[in-house]
Amino acid sequence: MPKNPTANTVQVMIEFPTDFAEVVKAFAKNRGETRKAVVIAALRRHMANPPPIPVPAPLPDLPPLPPVAVAPAVKPAKKKK
Repeated sequence: MPKNPTANTVQVMIEFPTDFAEVVKAFAKNRGETRKAVVIAALRRHMANPPPIPVPAPLPDLPPLPPVAVAPAVKPAKKKK
């Protein structure tokens, strides 16, 4: 974490696969940009033209419930005279 962070910014930690990080680094260097600029541009482009929201897979059927035991009916107690 820098000692004097830039105003109006936040730090976000994202792990990239090593091979992809090298590709991004080379891409940015080839274009004369920073990796930060490349990532921000890519995120803005992605958010401006997002892919369709993935449809979640259907849930598996639940197993049948076991039968419920029915308690015998309780007869009311007879009143004693």
